[in-house]
Amino acid sequence: MSLSGKKILLGISGSIAVYKSCELVRRLVQNGASVRVVMTENAKKFVSPLTFSVLSSEDVYTEMFDGLPHIRLTNWADIILVAPATANIIAKVASGIADDLLSTIILAADSPALFVPAMNERMFNSPATQRNIGNLRLSGWNILEPDTGELACGTTGKGRFPPVEYIIASVDRILYNKPDLKGKCVIVTAGPTFENIDPVRVIGNLSSGKTGYAVARECWRRYADVLLISGKTELSPPPGVRIIRFTNSEELFRLLTQKLPETDILVMAAAVSDFLPKKSDAKIKQKEGLTLQLLPNRDILASLKKRTGKIVVGFALETENLKENAEKKLEEKGMDIVYANSPNSISSDETEGVIIERGKEAIPVSRMKKSEFATLLVDRICKLLR
Repeated sequence: MSLSGKKILLGISGSIAVYKSCELVRRLVQNGASVRVVMTENAKKFVSPLTFSVLSSEDVYTEMFDGLPHIRLTNWADIILVAPATANIIAKVASGIADDLLSTIILAADSPALFVPAMNERMFNSPATQRNIGNLRLSGWNILEPDTGELACGTTGKGRFPPVEYIIASVDRILYNKPDLKGKCVIVTAGPTFENIDPVRVIGNLSSGKTGYAVARECWRRYADVLLISGKTELSPPPGVRIIRFTNSEELFRLLTQKLPETDILVMAAAVSDFLPKKSDAKIKQKEGLTLQLLPNRDILASLKKRTGKIVVGFALETENLKENAEKKLEEKGMDIVYANSPNSISSDETEGVIIERGKEAIPVSRMKKSEFATLLVDRICKLLR
């Protein structure tokens, strides 16, 4: 993810979560954004403006009548991020009150805004706050729901400042501004399967899951409701994406059978073993040696039912006759799109191959980052929906 060249105006109001905004500024700058900070009087009681000035390498704005900064800053910003957003600043903006610099800036702006509430659970759930949040949404402003967990007052509930990664991803999604998949449910499978030889040994493959994770992230950026069904990988789940883990092909098949009826798009990027070992119920002793008997595995994609009306995307890893073998799989498994690539893409951050779509010319994919490939693939999926 890159926010290179983006101009973010960060509004900070007086919540105990202000200290977490220090890391938020640091990470925004690391992602290439220019950040200018506006603080309320109450926010200054938690963290000094000097801290944010050092982290952002910019002046921090606190005074209303100092050269009319509310107009100058709104003209500068690509997005206004209010994090943390207290019940007070939410109420002001929802009611059209502009009595300090931050509330005046928000009401004067025509750029998008994202509010990140952080407060006590009772304050967040109060009818007044919920009514104000509803009014902000009706006015077109974005709200990032707070996390549930331990709060500063010692209680547990909904009101925690969300992870910084999630806030940054949400800023990126708003600025990306491609709601192509809004209202759609997408399942993406990713990663390897591991099949047991005996209770302690397995056979598997070298899939890293990077392609599936990149596709899941790209679908979420386009406002889809994304469920990532993932094998064991070292990757962190993309922010905003729901995730369920599997180990072997049977678990993956069972999860897909349960979840497929509620989805609109299925992207089968998981590397499923073509063979199953004949499993020993007892640990095989080293002195006995090992003769491994492999049996054909179930073709998960071909076995899935209730696929009518859904877009199905598959992957084909081939060592020869790439295009021809992929076209055959496209027809045999009833897919809408198949991406064929070679083993050179395994565990790499890059991929190359060919996208084959039913009834259309094949699209060669020159070597590119998997994040770039995900954008290309999801573009094709979105065109099928039009």
